[in-house]
Amino acid sequence: MSTTNQKQAGDLVKITGGLYKKEEGILHEKTSKGWNVKLKNGEIVLTSFPFVVVLAKKGEFEDGEPWKSILSEVITEASEIAQNAPESPCTASEGTGNAI
Repeated sequence: MSTTNQKQAGDLVKITGGLYKKEEGILHEKTSKGWNVKLKNGEIVLTSFPFVVVLAKKGEFEDGEPWKSILSEVITEASEIAQNAPESPCTASEGTGNAI
């Protein structure tokens, strides 16, 4: 079995059937019913396994538009969440004086 055609999360794909036919997106995660695909508009949709064709493997397309902009939004959101989170439970209680 060739591993070059194996689909994996992070690959750029095109949906070839169903409600989202001809849409492009990034494989988000594999489920028991198919792939969750993140579309250009940020919406995550469930697509049947046979309706997904790989356009580019993970690591080959992220610097191109529109994917560079879409992925940078995800990274920015994740870093903002990390900046607002307390470093540890002990750090969070130091300001209030409450014991943990």
